[in-house]
Amino acid sequence: MLLIDTYRSPDGGLNWYQIVPNAHVDHHALAFAAQPGLMVLGNDGGINLTDDYFQLYSGVDSQNLPIAQIYALDVAPWDSSYLLAGAQDNGIYRKYPGSGNQWMPEYGGDGVNCRINYLDPPEGLFLSAQYGWFYFISSQFGGFFPSGFNMDERFNWRSPIVKSLSVTNNVYVAGNRVYKSVDAGQNFSPISQDLTGGPGAPSVVFGTITALEVAPSDENVIYAGTDDAHVWKTNNGGLSWTEVDAGLPHRWVTSIKVDPQHPEKVWITFSGYRYAENIVHVYASENGGSSWTDISGDMPDIPVNDIIIDSLLQNYFFLATDIGVFYTANAGQHWQLLGTDMPSVPVNELRMYYPTHTLFAATYGRGAYKFELGGFTGIPDQAVNFNVSAFPNPCREQVTITVSSGKTGEISLQVLDAQLNLVYEEKNRIHAGVNPIPFHFGQQYPRGIYFIVIRTGGYQRVLKIILN
Repeated sequence: MLLIDTYRSPDGGLNWYQIVPNAHVDHHALAFAAQPGLMVLGNDGGINLTDDYFQLYSGVDSQNLPIAQIYALDVAPWDSSYLLAGAQDNGIYRKYPGSGNQWMPEYGGDGVNCRINYLDPPEGLFLSAQYGWFYFISSQFGGFFPSGFNMDERFNWRSPIVKSLSVTNNVYVAGNRVYKSVDAGQNFSPISQDLTGGPGAPSVVFGTITALEVAPSDENVIYAGTDDAHVWKTNNGGLSWTEVDAGLPHRWVTSIKVDPQHPEKVWITFSGYRYAENIVHVYASENGGSSWTDISGDMPDIPVNDIIIDSLLQNYFFLATDIGVFYTANAGQHWQLLGTDMPSVPVNELRMYYPTHTLFAATYGRGAYKFELGGFTGIPDQAVNFNVSAFPNPCREQVTITVSSGKTGEISLQVLDAQLNLVYEEKNRIHAGVNPIPFHFGQQYPRGIYFIVIRTGGYQRVLKIILN
């Protein structure tokens, strides 16, 4: 019998005995061979092998097998090889640039949500284990457990964490209420009432916030979705909340995304897995949830777990589903499977690395995948004769943009803020070879995230810059 551990009965179930006491917990599968005593046990740590009914057994570490059950991942805006991932029963791991395929542990338990603090590079991290056990790391304070929560409240297994893109020390989390911190997560205070329909059965944690999104262009606008189908919005930073779920399905809210420049433009996804329903649910609103439009189009009936709205390509959306990643090039009229190299596996979360237009996917059972979107979407940003880099990044006052080109020509240089608003633009003449272009961030530029877009002859590069 497979439970947290494995048990064997020698008398038809009258008595049970644990037989693999030192194996990794959460046992899922047991295979028997024709040879007596030869068995293979599968669990959250990998597999265990025996040829004597587990009197003796060996283990195969899960890090040597591509079977990680990843709930969430994040990618640093300054380097796509700097990654963070939370895995079922294996904690949260960080992958440093230049480390090959080596991941270093950061936090234990069930690694669920995890975010890199873009405004505190490179050490700033927001981490959580199951049911809201948050642990944060900052360059100023080191590692700490945040305070201010009422732990008698209900926190989802995978409680949301949202970092402000514009205010350095603001971070949000959610249980059955939304909490906000203004001191980088040291202390939290509630900014909402209970946004759910109440608790579920005593033995099940239900009635929790499962999706949370802060509008990038206006931090006063916040959306929250729950596991019991409630969707809420505040326009004043949490002083008052309005329910905006009229016309939406009564299903588990899995993700909410807001347009970078328009806080009233929002997308939402649902899963019917809890209700044994496979019907796909993807909706969009142009008016902050006052009305919703179903954009599921011709998607197959399958639960949807996350959505990415491409900030570079208009009308391109990407969906994480229980059978892989789907995309649309026409705002949801027609959907199709992205690529052919990913197995049919649940995908929990998507993240976009815009400098190279790379999509990352967290799968539940086959580790993490990435997909280079350049040639696929028609943006020739993989051209070998046109490369762009920035140093230093993060920077304090000045960054040097180096443009390497195979020919002489004209380029345009645009600087966008974190909400993708154009804040500076210039044109330059470059020659074949290496062209350093210094850019000075004056006092009118607050610290935070910026995008530098370089275009020439139909080619495009996007760099994400951190201004400290």
